[in-house]
Amino acid sequence: MKAWRSISKKRRWPGRFLINALFSSFLFLLFLSSCGHKPLLGYNPKTQSYLDRTNKYFPKIPAGIRTALLARVNADSRRDLILVSLGRNRRNKVKVLINTGPGKFSPSDNSGLNRDWHMRIDFIAAGDLNGDGATDLLLLGTAAAKSVARPLFNNKKGYFYRKGIAALPPLDNGIERVDLADLDADGDLDLFFTGRNLRNPAGGPAVNQAQLMLNDGKGRFTDASFILLPPIRAGVAATAIADYDRDNAPDIFLVYGKGRNALLINNGLGEFADTYRFSLPPVQARGAAADWADFDLDGDNDLLVVNSHIDPKSRAYPKEFSYFLENDGQGHFVKKSLKLLPNFPSHQVYLLDANGNDIPDIIILSRKGAHFLVGEGDWAFSDETLKRFPYSIPFDKMTFGNVNGKGYLDIFAITTKGKKGRLWVDHFK
Repeated sequence: MKAWRSISKKRRWPGRFLINALFSSFLFLLFLSSCGHKPLLGYNPKTQSYLDRTNKYFPKIPAGIRTALLARVNADSRRDLILVSLGRNRRNKVKVLINTGPGKFSPSDNSGLNRDWHMRIDFIAAGDLNGDGATDLLLLGTAAAKSVARPLFNNKKGYFYRKGIAALPPLDNGIERVDLADLDADGDLDLFFTGRNLRNPAGGPAVNQAQLMLNDGKGRFTDASFILLPPIRAGVAATAIADYDRDNAPDIFLVYGKGRNALLINNGLGEFADTYRFSLPPVQARGAAADWADFDLDGDNDLLVVNSHIDPKSRAYPKEFSYFLENDGQGHFVKKSLKLLPNFPSHQVYLLDANGNDIPDIIILSRKGAHFLVGEGDWAFSDETLKRFPYSIPFDKMTFGNVNGKGYLDIFAITTKGKKGRLWVDHFK
């Protein structure tokens, strides 16, 4: 889950995917549910750091964690933890740890998630799929070598169930991730599925390399890919959804594992056009991930892209592996380089306001470890990894949420070695 939520001091705390109007208001609620509240008065942003509180907060956590998610499972406002690990029989085990108060998580057997889902779970997404105010889940993975997604609906008390009718149309094989966003601005969450190599049932390349499914507001979905999406080429490694042209409609930035990235601009009704030829610089790279924030605080959304490799002709300096894309406010971007960014191949990026000063901070995961850059405004950052992290080792991924109720984002991270979980709690002196 991406963590940055603040756009600018003129438009504060709007939500994960969009800004303004009905769409913005809806996602503002998502922001509050995932990130906590504004910082408490009297806290000095310069004293912020993270403390490892894994052993204090949790009972024994299994090794071999495939993915994790901090989300609201039951009716209270606290963030619970959902873990997916690989069991002895090579099947996934889903473990739910309920946040019972500051400093304590307890295993739950009443969530309905602890059953055998007869699938390998690779990805979990959370959001209110049926508009009842409760957090639902979407499990994504494979079964019998085919891509499957299982929507699980929350009964508002923390028990998840499947509806008797099929809630999702068939998926193309090769789906790796899903974004939940209100793509057609009708007030409910739609689904955008992507993967590096989507295949049709016969095993050949899928006609389109993404699937867009529209929500009817009750958690039933229709595949509208051929109506609303332009041709999308293979190789999508990641996505970043936000309003890039300031028309109050969510656009989609596509990160490609090889070649140029793409930008799908929304016409306001959920129909997209790929404008990459004139809106993005011609950077050739092996992309891994991207996230968005208003880095220069001018009211539009910029991007930070991390890569495992950048073609020498596209680099601004010899060891460039990550770069910014500066938005002109109309969805046209120029490449902006910063030597302070990690000069190692990187695979994930998260943007967040860790210290409560309304300026985006950066966490980048590279093969060398986790890097923490504290934002100072107008494209200025300082590398404070050693000062603010308890330690920096390689991590596969992170998930964010306000765990201790103090209003700041805490981090649950999965280590590269051993796939172990670590909880870092945001701390101020």
